Amino acid sequence: MNSNKKRLAAMLAAFGLFASIAGQAMAAEAGFNDVKKSYWAYDSIQKAVADGIVTGYPDHSFHPAQSVTQSEWLAMLVRAYQPADVNQPGSGSPWDSAYAAYAKSKGWKLLPAGGVLTRGQAASLAVNAFGRNYSQDDSVQYLLDTDLASGQSRKTVAGYGKEKPLTRAEAVTFILRLKEKLPELKAAPKDKQSYDRSENVFVYRNEPYKFTLAMPLSWKNAFEVEKAADKDILSFTRVPKSRFGGIVFAISTRPKEEWEANKENVIGEYANLHVLGELEGQVYVFAPPTDVEWDPEDKTETDAYQKMAKEAFRFWSTFEFIK
Repeated sequence: MNSNKKRLAAMLAAFGLFASIAGQAMAAEAGFNDVKKSYWAYDSIQKAVADGIVTGYPDHSFHPAQSVTQSEWLAMLVRAYQPADVNQPGSGSPWDSAYAAYAKSKGWKLLPAGGVLTRGQAASLAVNAFGRNYSQDDSVQYLLDTDLASGQSRKTVAGYGKEKPLTRAEAVTFILRLKEKLPELKAAPKDKQSYDRSENVFVYRNEPYKFTLAMPLSWKNAFEVEKAADKDILSFTRVPKSRFGGIVFAISTRPKEEWEANKENVIGEYANLHVLGELEGQVYVFAPPTDVEWDPEDKTETDAYQKMAKEAFRFWSTFEFIK
């Protein structure tokens, strides 16, 4: 083995990113001793190993919660796509020089080498790979709006957890999602751009109740909001209405004291109720209708209604108070 091959082998072992084809096959078949089948990223980790994007460690562990550096992230990303224009590192070059050089050739906005990569920084680099140059917050919002990310607590910039370190499990899951929507890695423009959310979502804004929701584009002009006469309940109803009314979901507000006194009964009444937040002493709650709200004799109406209901259960977490 010549010196270049020895150096490459040592580098791969040190960073635990790649292994031999035989090692990948064994890891994919046997699994890792620290990744159970019930683990949220189990399937992603297995696929990433099988595809040669990443591998585990000699002791058959994966370290899914271990933080990722920018160099490791770039290596995973480039290996996932295997672009033909990646040059091999020269003699005596750092192990990550080829990946950094490739990223620079694409105009991606790299950070100084060293240190762990945050989820927000990874979002910016991912958006660069889409051929865009956004601020970190816009990058996060773009990924959320296009379902490339879902956030850690909510599907919002605040709920994304942009300051937290990116883990190995998150990194491989993220990259596999990118591959589903991005056929090839792109160059980023030099100048900073502004992200227009209307490209991907319809943002419903309710000024009286001071909140927004990010809905699929298909929802624009496809619903109306009705306020109950005697309560602070906003019903989101499909348009056109069927003879059953067509309420898809509702958002209610009630004083915090009242909510605390009655929440057990309310939670017991709804199977998919979500507390959205509190503003000025009022608790906001998302809930589906309790009764049939579509025409069971009309398949077209039933399918259209149920499609909207399914989407609503995904986008409720985009709820944000207007600042």
